[in-house]
Amino acid sequence: MGYTEATYSAVVSKAKAMCDCSFVETVEDHYAGYWDELGLFIKLRDDAADADVIVLRNGLLNLLEQVLPKGKADFTWQVGFVRDGKTIEVLFPGDEIRHSSETLQPL
Repeated sequence: MGYTEATYSAVVSKAKAMCDCSFVETVEDHYAGYWDELGLFIKLRDDAADADVIVLRNGLLNLLEQVLPKGKADFTWQVGFVRDGKTIEVLFPGDEIRHSSETLQPL
């Protein structure tokens, strides 16, 4: 593996575009060179509905697994979702799609 700035920028741009939703307050990105890992941190509005967050989560999972396939990409990734100051979801390569009727609880 190895970090490439072009790939990083493209992935972050696509992910941020997907997060352009009324219930998302901010999206921060960080590249951890030691682990060769992109971290995305999504701060949600306190009233963000679980179903909406899960739809976004599943969309990001699909996007990231397409552009950064596990074991074949320049770097790996993780996505954290924070609502009301608490982490409610951390997404990693290989995670399963969640059903929109599920409930998200602080970890």
